[in-house]
Amino acid sequence: MAQYVDFDSLPKVEGQPQGYAWGLWGPEDELGTLNYLTPDVVRDAAKEIQTGVRFQLDLRLDHFDQRVAGREGFRHQIFDFKKRLPGTMYDFYGHDDVLTFNTQSSSQWDGYRHIGIQESAEYYKGTEHKHVVAESAKGKMGIHKWVENGGIVGRGVLLDYHRWRAETGKSPVPANSTFAITVEELNEVARHQGTEFRPGDILVVRTGFTAWHLKASDDDKKDVDRERCIYRCGVFYGFS
Repeated sequence: MAQYVDFDSLPKVEGQPQGYAWGLWGPEDELGTLNYLTPDVVRDAAKEIQTGVRFQLDLRLDHFDQRVAGREGFRHQIFDFKKRLPGTMYDFYGHDDVLTFNTQSSSQWDGYRHIGIQESAEYYKGTEHKHVVAESAKGKMGIHKWVENGGIVGRGVLLDYHRWRAETGKSPVPANSTFAITVEELNEVARHQGTEFRPGDILVVRTGFTAWHLKASDDDKKDVDRERCIYRCGVFYGFS
């Protein structure tokens, strides 16, 4: 496994600016920084469990009633065996659930082939767009690769940016805007919370978007997906 290297020491990727971690784990890698979730890292994370309280991180599949980017909405159908298959071997009381939804319709993990580099139409490790959308590429760089590797298990670190702003006298983030949370601010949140990072940490940032969405009007929700621009706050995605 590759050692942890600083930004300036990342291997240069031809045709790309400094900072691409494409050369650390070999030409066939499809895990990226998930390679850092080693058995030792996971074992150390388990040692921090204190209360054993479980809680949910994802939202309901039908949580968002406003769809963005023309995506299909969530549909839930109940297949009643007794009603639909009378007189057959399945004529008994039972049912199946049939779910139809876009994987981006609620909480989700974005795979490495979700959004590419717009200037070059490339994805992780320089994979070309045409090689991602091809029928033969359905298994390439999908999040199923993460599952096959054991899933995502490790030390979760929550940076409660929404609470930090409130506790330091700042106004709430305008959630339905392109407000960008900077790395400097995230470091401030960590100091405020007394949080220390470790290699292999899984970062979770609370922006306040869900809290805003619960109270927003239908018109405000519709404005989130304005023409050609998705208006919602998030972490700054450029170089910092």
